[in-house]
Amino acid sequence: MKKTFTLIELLVVIAIIAILAGMLLPALNKARERSRNAACKSNLKQIGLCSAIYMNDFNGFMPLGSKSDSSPWRIMIENGYFDNLNLWDCPGDITRTYDVTPGGYYSYSWTKYNGAYRNRSYAFQRELGYFYWGTKFYKPISLPKAENISSIPLIFDYEAEGKSQGFYYGYDWVSNDNRPLNGNHHAGYVNVLAGDFSVGQEKGVDYIKEDISKYSFPEPEYIEY
Repeated sequence: MKKTFTLIELLVVIAIIAILAGMLLPALNKARERSRNAACKSNLKQIGLCSAIYMNDFNGFMPLGSKSDSSPWRIMIENGYFDNLNLWDCPGDITRTYDVTPGGYYSYSWTKYNGAYRNRSYAFQRELGYFYWGTKFYKPISLPKAENISSIPLIFDYEAEGKSQGFYYGYDWVSNDNRPLNGNHHAGYVNVLAGDFSVGQEKGVDYIKEDISKYSFPEPEYIEY
């Protein structure tokens, strides 16, 4: 005789499945975050390689604009040092979608890749040398000659605020501002490409605190004009 499940037995099976799913989901979420984190670090390492090639051709200097509205990204893109804009998009930057959600990009021609604008999840450290707002012109820094380059943040997780340098040009300052903290793409952590091209991670709340963070960059020399 063919046995059939009773309603109670079916409910028990469903309850067991629900319990197992509840136990597995946190582990799956953690695995997904580890995967996103690894992919983000891989993006930064590849961007770092492009930057290193640029620096090798320009005596150790990172790409710098001649004024505050020039983008390091644009310099690298238009001169053939960075041609895969998919690397801009951190997998942990899940609150924005390129070409759909504002804030991840600005619609300049050089932010387009294969016919579409790409989400930009990273920013250059702006104090490496550029025209500052007001009367300060920062002296460009040659990284091979700099001290403690492993603690200098070059490029980092970032979510640009509207009408900021990060929004328009993809770079912003670290030493005296909270805007980089918007880039907590990894459960409250920020991934950072350092001056020695290593990639590390820092708690977002500690990232710009010079007495806590392993990444620190005091205001560099500047000329008043």
